[in-house]
Amino acid sequence: SLSIGTVGELNQVYLDATNRFLAEHELEVFSEHLAFHSVDGKDLTMFLAIPFEEVAVQWVKQNYYAIRRELGRPFALENVTYSFPAPHCSLSEADFLRRICEETDCTLLLDVTNVFNNAHNHGYDPIEFLDRIPMDRVSQMHLAGGHQLPDGRWEDSHSAPVMEEVWPLFDEAVKRSGHLRNVILERDS
Repeated sequence: SLSIGTVGELNQVYLDATNRFLAEHELEVFSEHLAFHSVDGKDLTMFLAIPFEEVAVQWVKQNYYAIRRELGRPFALENVTYSFPAPHCSLSEADFLRRICEETDCTLLLDVTNVFNNAHNHGYDPIEFLDRIPMDRVSQMHLAGGHQLPDGRWEDSHSAPVMEEVWPLFDEAVKRSGHLRNVILERDS
């Protein structure tokens, strides 16, 4: 919830609380959603896709290193399900993730359900997506349940079992990952 994709100042109060929480519980692993949800200091309460543009790579890089300095460690960035991408972007989502990895020392928290949802909802091949991202940087994976909406789109709700269609993609992602440390099944609704 640090809103790493927000243009502007990071929420120092939230960042300080995150740092205290990690220290208090001696947590070594930390991840942040690769999205934004704050605009002009207002929390929009939903994750929005960062525009897949080179300028966005640079502002994420700046925020990543500011957060890294505060936390004293590298951390993972997680791909999110998004209802709509920013229009007319020069990079694909996969290329955007690759560029973030080239510009930072982050690892990736690959949410396989989000890959499935986005591929289905936005018309790309999820296996080609895996081909194009740096799978050697995947340190964690998420699986979450969801459901298909009446209009055919898939939604990540964390309120149902993992959809049967996601399991083969998960198997393929695990085969391709080199430094996977943990897999988390998300059920929180």
